[in-house]
Amino acid sequence: MIKMREDLFNRSRIKNYENTMIDVKERYSKLPSYSLRVKGITHTKVHAVKQIGLYDNIDDVITDALEALIQSYSEEDAKKISNYELEFNEIKLRKANLKK
Repeated sequence: MIKMREDLFNRSRIKNYENTMIDVKERYSKLPSYSLRVKGITHTKVHAVKQIGLYDNIDDVITDALEALIQSYSEEDAKKISNYELEFNEIKLRKANLKK
């Protein structure tokens, strides 16, 4: 199990699976959906922003809020977050492809 985990974090191996001809959104559209547990008041706030902001879904509301939050961080921290996001999205893609 540990070897598999180390292998998933091996960036050189992940780069072998990257196809630069495919748009990032297209690649990540294959990621599975997850449920997210939040407190009731947070859920209500998100729905209110969705209705007033004319968003199509809650995911767009959360994505926009997170982008605004990340922009408020220093450039170094924002870069760390971006790298972390890319790394774990690649791992999730590989896991999803292994399940096929």
